[in-house]
Amino acid sequence: MNSTVYNAKNKYIILAIAIIMFIPTIFAIHFNSVAKQDVVSAGRIKSISISSPDGKLFSVEEQQAITLYSEIIKSAQQINENFRDLSAEKPYVVKIVENDDFLKIYDFYMENEANGCIFTDSEGRYFLVEDDDALELLSRPEFLEVNTYSVVPDAVITRNGSVLNISPSTGEWSYKGADGTFSNKQLENEDVETPTARINSTSLGELSFAVSKEPDKVNVTLSKDGEVKHTGRFDTLINANVMAERDTYYDLEIEAIWEPDDNTNFFGKATYKLSLLYDVAPTYTVIHSGVVSRGGFTVIRIQNFNDGDKLFAECEKFAFPKELNVYRLPLAGYSVAFLPAKFDPAESTVNKTINTSIKLVLEDGTSQTKNVTINPVPKERKPNPESQDMLIAEPELQSVFTAEAFEEFEKTVAESTAESVKDPLWTGKFVYPDAANKGKVGEGMAAFGTKRMVRGLYQKEYVHNGIDIAVEQGATVHAANNGVVVFAGNLTLTGNTVIIDHGCSIFTYYGHLESISVAVGNTVTTQAEIGKAGATGFAAYSDGAGCKAAPQIHFAASVGGEFINPYYLWKHGVNFGD
Repeated sequence: MNSTVYNAKNKYIILAIAIIMFIPTIFAIHFNSVAKQDVVSAGRIKSISISSPDGKLFSVEEQQAITLYSEIIKSAQQINENFRDLSAEKPYVVKIVENDDFLKIYDFYMENEANGCIFTDSEGRYFLVEDDDALELLSRPEFLEVNTYSVVPDAVITRNGSVLNISPSTGEWSYKGADGTFSNKQLENEDVETPTARINSTSLGELSFAVSKEPDKVNVTLSKDGEVKHTGRFDTLINANVMAERDTYYDLEIEAIWEPDDNTNFFGKATYKLSLLYDVAPTYTVIHSGVVSRGGFTVIRIQNFNDGDKLFAECEKFAFPKELNVYRLPLAGYSVAFLPAKFDPAESTVNKTINTSIKLVLEDGTSQTKNVTINPVPKERKPNPESQDMLIAEPELQSVFTAEAFEEFEKTVAESTAESVKDPLWTGKFVYPDAANKGKVGEGMAAFGTKRMVRGLYQKEYVHNGIDIAVEQGATVHAANNGVVVFAGNLTLTGNTVIIDHGCSIFTYYGHLESISVAVGNTVTTQAEIGKAGATGFAAYSDGAGCKAAPQIHFAASVGGEFINPYYLWKHGVNFGD
């Protein structure tokens, strides 16, 4: 074989092998480049949107900005994920939609430094934005708040552990950018929400600003209905001798100025607006010198009670409701809360007078203590009969006296009376629901507070929560006062039943009706017909050891979430102590 021919062939073979071996390297370089860039050219981008960590949305539409994002992503350098721990940082989410609607998502983690801006792609790879590109991004509106110096700080009022942030409404602001130069912006945000701060004569609170450097000058202006009442320092507001003696709302404007100096990163002026409630401590008066009988109620009159506050009652010697509903009476100029005294014949002190005190506590912990006296039920108001022991023989009565019937009744009452009209709907004294017997307990029937033991397939001892009035079948049943019907329907225990809301947590109940002539939501007036009397449900009377069904009206009343003796509404109505 000719050696020259052999050497030539050998060279071609070696070259071919080298090319074949180098092809994977070429493809690897190509695909790595494509993978790193992971974005189409600006011409193929349909839209770009950015969502900031605090939920603000930005849309990029101008071609120059679209090109900027495209080039930034293309030129970014892939880095190791250990470059910076991003676990505690919240990203700006950049979504790029191509012309074919293919979506690419990048998470940008921004710092106010040229060499601190990173993004990750959908595959979790890390890329470092080039310095010049980072500076250009940081100057754009969507990333402006990365530079904390550009953010006009909130004013902050701290009082009794609560913190109120007030956003600036107007201002002029200059701040240093990542490139070391200052930029200026005007703040015109008249639509900013106006918060309400609460102060009182003993607790003004402290005014500060959510920024590293406190302002050089702060001035506050207090006004009422456009009339300036005070101007000066915040800490002299209470000493300005302009506050009213009652709860009063004022307008407060805070002006803060940061002066420029050689070391400053920001300077400017900002104005903050808020509503200021001068909160006079509430005062409480328990009418009738705080005397209340078991099964009755009294009224707490309250001056300067704030809407939205909650009032709680604490008493060591008597079980008053723990939370009291408070109702504002604008025409009277005060608020009221009802204090019902539950009657429980099994209570050890039921026949004794209790002289004690009740502590009225607001949510913020402030409290006042008032003296109260809880008397036994007056002799003429004692339940008659005091107790009943009844054996159910009739199948129809057996079928409606069950544990489920009591659960249904209690649930319905709780749901129907959970909310009450906030204004008094009643006028004057309450009237009897019947025309003939005028609220008199029927023979063998139960009074308010009668202790009943009923034996049958289901056995239960309970305290009767109303008055059973004997009536003729089909007699007209009247509304005890003006109100709104909140329940009208059949309950197993009380049969056809109507519940009326008279406002301010006063409700009346009408049971065992033959028929109902009102519906939920109907407005009724005093003595209006709401149905006909009957013997539905457990309409029983005692004939000795046993019991039988008979026509009757089960009439009950509750005040402030507690059943009371309806007698007090018939005899006295609702007295606010005027």
